[in-house]
Amino acid sequence: MLALCIAWRCSAELSSEAGGVHLITSASSHRAGSARRDNPAGSAADTDVLSALRSLHQDGLKSEGTLTGEGRVLTVRERVNVAHEELRYAHFWKDARFLEVGDSRNGLGLDRGDYRIERIYANGRIGLRDDLGRWRRIDLSKIDPTNRCDGLQLSNDKTIGAYGGETIRWTANVRNREMWNATIARVETVERDAVIVRLANGDHQTLPAGDPMLKRTDLAYAKDARRNVSRSRRIRLPYQAVVQPRSWRTNM
Repeated sequence: MLALCIAWRCSAELSSEAGGVHLITSASSHRAGSARRDNPAGSAADTDVLSALRSLHQDGLKSEGTLTGEGRVLTVRERVNVAHEELRYAHFWKDARFLEVGDSRNGLGLDRGDYRIERIYANGRIGLRDDLGRWRRIDLSKIDPTNRCDGLQLSNDKTIGAYGGETIRWTANVRNREMWNATIARVETVERDAVIVRLANGDHQTLPAGDPMLKRTDLAYAKDARRNVSRSRRIRLPYQAVVQPRSWRTNM
């Protein structure tokens, strides 16, 4: 798997030049760091750096022949790292695009499903739109901070490349298909209208276009990449330190 020798969070840009990859922060790194502590969802700059690192990793795997085929782009759902009790405060919603409701027994009176966050009002209420286009306005004070089983979760969309030979992890549970959150699977084949994967138990599953689990997946190394992008500083990484595909992958 990918060897990410990163000890600091990068807050400005990632650029490459002969002999290495540069992760560069702005002069206001301390102010940026303070802003990120106030905003646990993470910054746009962090997202750009992580996206660039994912691309570098996949380029390395493709060049050595581990990833095969033309692949396809998947739009997947990524959870926003916000504590449950913080959902009661509109400030923590500003970097999220969706509210996912996994249980109808919640203080907001919402049915199960995904709601697009359309507006954050000055009084702290939130304007939502459901899959049918219906408008809902919710009062965050009705969220019970002690009920962590109400199924409420903030999230965003992002895109990833799926290729034959890629290692992925599930981000949700589907009991009857033996797909479990955080477990690893291997992409066997990427076809025009389906993705065929091998689960951790060895079974194969075909995910046709539109299968809800296609958006409940991520690259296996994405979580570790985010964890390792920590404190702001300019650092220089040789290419080999950024991309070592074989040494960082999980054998399947």
